[in-house]
Amino acid sequence: MNIDHLEKIQKAEPSPFLFTRIQQRVSEKNSLQISKLQIPLIGLSFAVIICINAAAVFKFFKTNSSVETFAQTIQLNSENSLY
Repeated sequence: MNIDHLEKIQKAEPSPFLFTRIQQRVSEKNSLQISKLQIPLIGLSFAVIICINAAAVFKFFKTNSSVETFAQTIQLNSENSLY
């Protein structure tokens, strides 16, 4: 590999309108709006997810209350012996 080629590298010149295009894109990203219909739907989806998770946890603890059963479920060895 010839290092002399590295000395010939020049700085790239951006187009004159690059900064204005970047500013326009940033302002477009900041003006993102959520409609009034989307807010209750997002809240409802969070509530449904929380209810499903709560039902799964309650069902698990109702049927399997021991740590050993949980360990077996996720295929862990509940003993502390090395051999």
